Amino acid sequence: MKSFLNKIKKKVKSIIYLASKQIKRQINIWKSIIYPDSPGIKRQINRWKYIKQPNLQNLTCTICGNNDKITNFKLFEANDIFNAGKLIRYECPSCKIIFGDLRFLQMPISEINKDYEDLYSYYNEGDTTNRILTVLENLDFFKDKSLKYLDYACGRWNKVIPKLRNRGYDIIGYDKYVSGGYILNNLGDLKFDVIYNSDFIEHLINPIEDIRHITKNLKPGGYLIFITPCFEYCIDFSHYHTFYFNDTSLAHIGYKLNLKMTFSKKFTFPDGQFTISKVFQLNET
Repeated sequence: MKSFLNKIKKKVKSIIYLASKQIKRQINIWKSIIYPDSPGIKRQINRWKYIKQPNLQNLTCTICGNNDKITNFKLFEANDIFNAGKLIRYECPSCKIIFGDLRFLQMPISEINKDYEDLYSYYNEGDTTNRILTVLENLDFFKDKSLKYLDYACGRWNKVIPKLRNRGYDIIGYDKYVSGGYILNNLGDLKFDVIYNSDFIEHLINPIEDIRHITKNLKPGGYLIFITPCFEYCIDFSHYHTFYFNDTSLAHIGYKLNLKMTFSKKFTFPDGQFTISKVFQLNET
């Protein structure tokens, strides 16, 4: 009975945390709208007020290829806090991945890049350093400091790279929007034993091709690590969260890209926050 009550208590704490996080974000954005020094928000508002949901009879899942009537896809709705209005996502009846909003997925890449630039003109990501380190320290191969590590899509605010370099790890970062120091914006033919990313996979636009591109810099037998709470359907109030993967949909990607899942674990932290890690190994043949 005590164990059951503790589980309920943790679940309630997690729900309260996520709700308070959403409220805090919304308050910060409201503040930005109130004051006249938020050109990024104004551009977003102008961009999204003209974009309508596509009128489709059928829908194709980009992960498993299932094509079906759109009415056979389960509907998920949410309100976006980044000025895109009402969000609509769909669950594939075959592989169960949840994806959308279609307005964003069908937007030209040039416009997507502009939308991200507008976002980061007024918004900063939270610090996930401890979450990332907790995940890495739970992996057996992380004990090996002779391996070459890459923090993919690391961001300009990254604190993990200097911490690990100070511990003696051979690690650099990659981000297409950032360069300097130990962060590159072009990897060329560099190869790594371990590539990890945090709060990244849920942002992809073309997941299979995007992940295929990452594996070009992964050595055969190397590890690809995804870290995000969005392996569960949560934090749905952002139009930047385009794909919510489950193990079935991840298996489709693994099959197509010669990747095998070797580790999966949910980590819950004292403040009620959580993240989930999925680790894949690139087959050597």
